[in-house]
Amino acid sequence: MRIACLFLPNPDLQAALRRAPHLAAAAVVVVSRRGSTVIAASRLARAVGVSPGMTLAAALERAPELQSVVEQESSAIEAVGEALLGLSNTVDLGMRVAQHHVMYALVPPRCRGASFGERAHELLATMGVRGRIGIADDPFTARVAATTATVGQTVTVPRGGAAAFLAPQPLS
Repeated sequence: MRIACLFLPNPDLQAALRRAPHLAAAAVVVVSRRGSTVIAASRLARAVGVSPGMTLAAALERAPELQSVVEQESSAIEAVGEALLGLSNTVDLGMRVAQHHVMYALVPPRCRGASFGERAHELLATMGVRGRIGIADDPFTARVAATTATVGQTVTVPRGGAAAFLAPQPLS
């Protein structure tokens, strides 16, 4: 049994930019549904000192030109999970890790990890989502593999190769 981990960086921000592509060149923050806390910030927003966890008022003091949108990540994550069911019969919607999201899917039997990863990236691309994918024998190693990949890349750990793959990785 092989497990794929999909590491989706800043899904809140990705969903917001998909809905409003004109904001791609602006300093953008995604605020909580209550509208008071920044939960994601674009690179341009981070460049002017805005970071997740700040209040919207504090962020606007630092960058009055800041554009804000309200979070809608959960529906985007559910849509990705439902779409993944077309590739795998078991999908775990996973959890939020800081401002990122991690989800898991079983790689179908007799399916090579690399080909599953390619199909998963194609699926994500059709949905306007970018991510990293790691494939391994267990969820932990798959997650580490996904975090070592670059966006749009799949890192596949050979069967039985978890120890050799994890050994040089930092403990953090």
